[in-house]
Amino acid sequence: MRQIDKNTQRLIQEYKTNLEKPDSEWPADVRNAVRCIHDHLFDHKLTVGWVEDTCQISNHNFSGKFKFYTGLGAKQYMLEHRLEAAKKLLIDNYKGGLSISEIGYEVGFSSYASFNKAFNKSFGLPPGQWLKEKVKG
Repeated sequence: MRQIDKNTQRLIQEYKTNLEKPDSEWPADVRNAVRCIHDHLFDHKLTVGWVEDTCQISNHNFSGKFKFYTGLGAKQYMLEHRLEAAKKLLIDNYKGGLSISEIGYEVGFSSYASFNKAFNKSFGLPPGQWLKEKVKG
């Protein structure tokens, strides 16, 4: 994997910076989990179990509570943000730069196959085809 350029680093950091902050009215464990997810959003180690361990969450109702306050389960929350960031990087790298596989890796997917499958499931097209449709229209 090659070193990502400064523009890609900037876009990734910008995406993380612009994430909505957790509501101060939410329970502390949900706020902490959201902050943890935001801080580590593009890390490959990020899983629901890792967040629960890192934030010392042992509540067996945590998944339901997280979904109640954020509108999404924790896994879906991570996935949606990773895919939205990937769309921005795909558009930014249209004329060269990172490959589709590298973009998937940069937003936290461990393989092209997992990135392609998640992207296709969420947007109805694989990333390369989605990008062609996006820039064509």
